[in-house]
Order: sequence, then structure tokens, then C-alpha cells
Amino acid sequence: MSMASYTLAAIVVALGAVTGVLAWRYVLFFFVFAAAVCIGLYLFFRSGLNLRFADPSFIRTQNLLPLAPLLFLLYHTASDLGRAALLIVSLSGLLYGALNLDIRRFLTVMSTYVAGYCCVFLILSIQNAVHVNPDPGEWMILAAVAFFMLQMGLLGSYIVRLRDRLARHHDQIAEMATRDELTGSYNRRFLIDALSHEPEQSDPAETYCVCLMDVDHFKRINDQYGHSVGDDVLCRCATAIQADIRDIDTFGRYGGEEFLLILPRIRDHKTITIAERLRVAIESLVFEADHRSFGVTLSIGVAESRLGEPYATLLKRADEALYRAKNSGRNRVCRAETGNTADAG
Repeated sequence: MSMASYTLAAIVVALGAVTGVLAWRYVLFFFVFAAAVCIGLYLFFRSGLNLRFADPSFIRTQNLLPLAPLLFLLYHTASDLGRAALLIVSLSGLLYGALNLDIRRFLTVMSTYVAGYCCVFLILSIQNAVHVNPDPGEWMILAAVAFFMLQMGLLGSYIVRLRDRLARHHDQIAEMATRDELTGSYNRRFLIDALSHEPEQSDPAETYCVCLMDVDHFKRINDQYGHSVGDDVLCRCATAIQADIRDIDTFGRYGGEEFLLILPRIRDHKTITIAERLRVAIESLVFEADHRSFGVTLSIGVAESRLGEPYATLLKRADEALYRAKNSGRNRVCRAETGNTADAG
């Protein structure tokens, strides 16, 4: 039961004492129990000990905890209608379980409740010295409550499955929103977001680098072989690059035939080595179209971050380095600021 469910039950139990259906000592017992459970669960969750278990919410345990005091109150309630009221109160707590447990676990909880209720009614039915002889109609109420619990469980199970399905769809949509549809690599939006947060994730004393890459003469490939071949070139280039970078690096399609690689915790001289390796990897690819083989090359601009530098400025410097690589004959790596190049062998 949640705190709200315990509060509702406490109000109903207090009304039972006011109307004479329950003795105040039983009401006090329930208040102490409810307060102890709420405080105990609060401290347990605050301590983080619940995170060590498979079900950190302890939903099934929370549903079963109030059963014993409810059965105790049922036995000592001196009214058929009072017992019916307590049965209804128990449904509010079980509703929380119905919306959070799968149908098998909920049926376990429900069966335990129904078995406990049946035991109390059987005892009241056969006991000679009872407060009030139970009316046969109470069995009808118990059956109605049991069937209502089952209905809750089925509805809750459907809601749980629907919620899981929506969560999966949400994850798929979120994944699609960050991926380039053609190459499967990250898209421009994700890359810009990752780049804008990179200074926050890196140590201020550490630098990071970006590589802005462009497939040389890509328009010529589209014009000569068609866009489907051009798409295949982009896909294979992206796959080759992703297979040859570090796990901590972020790579994606920046736009058109341009790719962007973000390399955390690295200096530009090491980045030049990585970029040169990627350039050679792309140069070694062989493509087939119209019964002919052809290759592609890659021009790369490398820029290293400066302390306090906006990411837009960093990208601009990388773009300028890429422009120099293009103007220097393509198929080469060019570093920002200095203009040093690592030409194709």
C-alpha cells in the first residue's frame, strides 16, 4: 500500500470506531502499524538498500504487508457492512499492484488476499462466540470482491504491457531521432548536441578534437553512377570509419557527403594519426558499378579545442582545415591553424 492507501484505510477504520463497529484499541493498532510501515519503507528506500534487489520498488511486498492487520480488523469488526467496507478499502492498495505487477505476480497477491479473507469468514461462520454472526450475503460480497480483483489484474496487466510497448516505441523513436536514416550513424542534431556538451564532460585540462571529413568528388559519383551507388558509397564509408575508431569517440553524418568525428581526451597530433589511418581505410575500399570498379578518397580537417572556445568556432576551424585539404589536392589530412598536412602516400 502507498501512504495514500494507508491514509484512506485509517479514515475508514476510524469511522468504524466512531460508529461503534470497531473498538478504539484495534484502530490504534492499525494506526501504529501503518505509521511503522510507512516510516520503515521511507527509511529503507532513502538508504538505497532497495536498489540491491531485483524489484527495488518492492511492489508485491508493499501489497502483502497490510493483509495481516486487515484480516485482524475483519475478524474484530462487529458489522457485516463494516467488513464489506474493509474489503473495499483493500482494493485501493491492490490497484497499485495491478498497475505495476505482471498478471502472474498479481494473481499470487490476489490469491493470498482471497485465501486470507476466506479463512476469516470461515472462522466467523463456525465459531460459536463471535461478535456478530456473519450474514450469508457476505460470501457474495467476498466473491464479488475476488472477481473485481481479477478484473483489476487483467486490466492492470494490459496496461503494463501497453506501457512497456509504448516505452519500447519511445526508445525506437528516440533512436531514430538521433540516427542518420541512410548510414545508421549519428545525425547532425545528435553530433551538435554531443559537441556542445563535450566541454562539460571533459576535464578542463584535457583537450578534445574534431575531424570534419568530406568524400572527394562525390557529386561526380552521383552523376556518373547514380544516387543509389552514391548512397552505397556513403554507407560503406561510414561503416569503415565506425569500425576503426575508439569506443569513446562519436561519429556521424554531418550533412550530404560530410562526416564528423568527435574525439575526447586527445591532442591534435594523435588525431592526425587516426585521421590518416581513416583516410587510408577509405582509399582502400573498392566499389562496383556498371561492371566497373572504382575507389573514393577522403579529405579531412582536424581541429583541437581551446579552453573556453565555443563549439561553433571549433567547427569553423575544422571546416577551414578541410577547405585547405580540398584546395591542396584532396585525399589528405590538414590540421587547423598551422596548415600542416599529412598527404596521401
